[in-house]
Amino acid sequence: MLQTGRLFFKIVLHIVLTTTLAVLLAKWAMNIWPVPWLLHTERGMDAYVWLLTLLDLEGCEDGEDMLILLTLSVTLIVSALTCVALTRALRKLRRSRVDPNVD
Repeated sequence: MLQTGRLFFKIVLHIVLTTTLAVLLAKWAMNIWPVPWLLHTERGMDAYVWLLTLLDLEGCEDGEDMLILLTLSVTLIVSALTCVALTRALRKLRRSRVDPNVD
C-alpha cells in the first residue's frame, strides 16, 4: 500500500513539475525571445500567414491562439524531456558513492 502511495505521489509530482515548466517556457518564448523575433522577420511573417491560411483562421485573435497552442505544444515536449533528464541525473547523483575523505 505504501508503494502505491509513493508511486501516485511521484506521478502527480512529475505532472505538476512538467506542466509548470512548460507554462514558464511558453511564457518566456512568447514574450522574450523566439516568437517576437520570428514575427519581426519577413520569413517569420510569411510562415505565420501560411499557417493562418492553412488552418483557415481569421483575425488576430485566432492567430494569437494558434501561436499560443503551438508554443505550449513545443514547450511541453521540451519540458517533459528536461524533467526526465533531471530525474535521471538526480537518481544517479543520489546513488553515487560518497567519498568519506571529503568534508
